[in-house]
Amino acid sequence: MEKKGMKRLLGIFVVFLLVSILTFLILIRNFTAKNTEVLYNLFGINNTKSEDSAFEIHESAFVEDPDVGVVSGSSKMNNVAAELEGIFLTSGDKIDENLGKKYDRYVVSSVNGNTVTGALDNFYPPKELLLECVPEKTALFKNLNMEFVSSNFGIAEEIKLGDVLYIAKCVSENCDATGPVCILVRRVR
Repeated sequence: MEKKGMKRLLGIFVVFLLVSILTFLILIRNFTAKNTEVLYNLFGINNTKSEDSAFEIHESAFVEDPDVGVVSGSSKMNNVAAELEGIFLTSGDKIDENLGKKYDRYVVSSVNGNTVTGALDNFYPPKELLLECVPEKTALFKNLNMEFVSSNFGIAEEIKLGDVLYIAKCVSENCDATGPVCILVRRVR
């Protein structure tokens, strides 16, 4: 009889200990989420960042998407992404026609640092393009329902073989560089 009572008491103690530990961890998580500045000050960490720096915007931000995986950038839409999503949502059957008025479409066949090779509209011979995209004017969509994934990232670090690259219409006949606006559409299988 005494052994059963001790086992029961030990079981209650273990459950109480586990609940206490979980409660403590939840409290710590909530405190740190709300009071990161207090913790920085407590441990003497300098947390001053320039919010205007384009480098910092895309350097440490990542987005996880179930179809695409982990990609760099922000999950918040920038102006480029919002404009393109507007075209996707309002164009219906004329998406390609409406995109074609403003953007050239390249299917990326190779990536080499800051240059890519791609075929314009997948019909013309492939050509090499220098990537001069500005992080604040980049966006990544997935081809499934043209769903937004990410924006504000370094294009050279994110572009992959098989991506579709939309760039603003070229004004020069050569069109050997992208310009500041670059939109990727990642093919998802």
